[in-house]
Amino acid sequence: MRILLLCYFIMSNIFAQEEPKYDFPVCPIQSMDFPLFRDCDENATSGQKKICFNKGVKQHIDTYFDKSILNHLDLEIGKYGALGQFRITEKGTISDIKIKAPHFMVAKELEFVISTLPKFKPAKERGKAVSVKYIVPFKFEVQKREKLMSEKQIIQFKKNFKKRRKEI
Repeated sequence: MRILLLCYFIMSNIFAQEEPKYDFPVCPIQSMDFPLFRDCDENATSGQKKICFNKGVKQHIDTYFDKSILNHLDLEIGKYGALGQFRITEKGTISDIKIKAPHFMVAKELEFVISTLPKFKPAKERGKAVSVKYIVPFKFEVQKREKLMSEKQIIQFKKNFKKRRKEI
């Protein structure tokens, strides 16, 4: 009987409490303006802004990712995927880049390409610029296996990042 009364007391206290009041929206995505890619229309709907943003990021990666390295890596012929995670800061710059890829050279190249994304108009929540995190899937295919890159070629490839950054 005591256990039953104790359970009743605990349950009545749990359900009698008021819901907590948060200083932020419970579903932030609905009240947030997406970051704007340089070619996106500011007056577009939220859905159109999201589509434009995703299209712009994908196009940038497809344009600047050096696919010539894929056939020279120690990967079997086939389709692969990688994930790029990054944050768009309150100032519209890219930070906190993290990559998961099947080969470190793919990860380095994808990290480089994401770091060269242009400055965005930052996301806004309640009229205030906020930092947001994004995850971008990247698919690629190894079509044939060619001579593997030597250590010297890998070092040269990494040095070319600085030169390529100026071109982008």
